[in-house]
Amino acid sequence: MKAVRQLATAIEMLLGALGLYLGFMLISDPTGRRLDLSTSWLQHTLFADYLIPGWVLALGIGLISLLAAMFTVYKKHGYRSMMLLAAGLTLLLNLAGFFLLAEQFGIQWVLIFLSIVLLLLAYVLSKPEPVQAGVQKAVPAQAKSGKTHHFHKHRKRGH
Repeated sequence: MKAVRQLATAIEMLLGALGLYLGFMLISDPTGRRLDLSTSWLQHTLFADYLIPGWVLALGIGLISLLAAMFTVYKKHGYRSMMLLAAGLTLLLNLAGFFLLAEQFGIQWVLIFLSIVLLLLAYVLSKPEPVQAGVQKAVPAQAKSGKTHHFHKHRKRGH
């Protein structure tokens, strides 16, 4: 499971870096010229330029993915939920881009592929770890003795 978690962390960090880079490129130049984007592709959307999509990329994909990576590295409570959130947001935002924009880009396919892999890794990590042969888990002392409950011999039951 450690290797799965490491792969998930690497994907989350890659998604985060791409989201932040592309987002800040669009924020710094809302015309999209730095990334060879045309504002005419936004013709049938709510956006006049790439400023708001840039913020969505930077915060929605970049920051959330990097937070998910941090949670995964430190195995913080709910890290699998953060993985699912990061992957789900990336997938939804890129699919929305497919339908809204007049043009599709190779990077969208890469982000969609990585988010699907991340969803699968979150599923694998949600399963309990299999018990290895020869390795015993610590068993509470009460379970070792065979007793399932405690009562005093001198007390009468039902009183």
